[in-house]
Amino acid sequence: MRFCWEVLPCPNPRCPVRERQIIRCFKYFEPKGDQKKLEITCGDRLCHSCHYQRGWELGILHEGLFEDILERKRIKRQREERIRRQGLVELYLNELSRKPLSREDELALAKKIAGDKDAAELFLMANLKLVVRVASSFTNRGLSLMDLIQEGNIGLIKAISKFDWTLGYRFSTYAAYWIRHYMQQAISDQARVIRVPHHLLAIAHKIRRAINDLQGDLQRPPTLTELSKVLGLEEEKILEVLRVTETPISIEAKRNDDDEEAGAEYYIADRTALSPEEEALEKAKVEACRKALDLLPPRLKEVAEWFYGFREEQLSLAEIGRRMGISRERARQLLAQALEELKTHEFVANMKDFL
Repeated sequence: MRFCWEVLPCPNPRCPVRERQIIRCFKYFEPKGDQKKLEITCGDRLCHSCHYQRGWELGILHEGLFEDILERKRIKRQREERIRRQGLVELYLNELSRKPLSREDELALAKKIAGDKDAAELFLMANLKLVVRVASSFTNRGLSLMDLIQEGNIGLIKAISKFDWTLGYRFSTYAAYWIRHYMQQAISDQARVIRVPHHLLAIAHKIRRAINDLQGDLQRPPTLTELSKVLGLEEEKILEVLRVTETPISIEAKRNDDDEEAGAEYYIADRTALSPEEEALEKAKVEACRKALDLLPPRLKEVAEWFYGFREEQLSLAEIGRRMGISRERARQLLAQALEELKTHEFVANMKDFL
């Protein structure tokens, strides 16, 4: 049987006489002995390379030809189903090199990287799993795992170009730094509405890790002073970093890629249940406010503490006036005076947005 895709070297990639047409015609074909003729007309009149006398000269159709085509279609369907079932990450992992480089192979390739593109590509493929391992520690920070892997691969390429094998350390040790750097930079650039400098995100990560460590050791949220001593940072710096790195969240945001229903409203539903980090942060805010109020004269401090609930209960201006023996208007004036005076202090200016 003669087909343009099989026998004739047809240069037209859009010639309609292809496997699809063969399969469509197969249901009308019932092999009877060795001879059965079927005419397929090429619908593409511009295909002069294979168009021949308003149709095709067909020979004997062989059932084995169709079986081969159908088998390829079956394999293709199975592969598509496997892709849908596994997902992108699993498919990517399956494509990676399963055998890591030995120390000797790594050194041999590292010596050739400078002038050999094939060696650099082989070195890259052998270390892609390192990117996946590092990316798994940066999940739930605003970027999907595949996005993190893509950014980490850029860092891996950078590490390969800068690696100096003469220094004696393993490539994975050196590459991990660049992989983490590009992932953290992508998180700060893409996962936030407002871009936050990378060095501030690194400090914020240390602060939150210290909060969790102290929470476990002290069995209570740490104070701002305790955090300052452990981290070696000024209290104003800690407040500033936490304010700048506070992550805005969309109401449509998902907790992770696998959770299709629980968005931001999942968290809004119960604001009384705070995580250790949030509890420590709230305690730091209260402590910072108390330190700010200590800067005021006693009378102004008393009004502010009653109004903002830093004493037994939170009072209105009228109730404050009754307790202090002054009018409501006078209580309002004292509160306004207290706020104006607080604005003049540098400590309060640094933390006002944080609070």
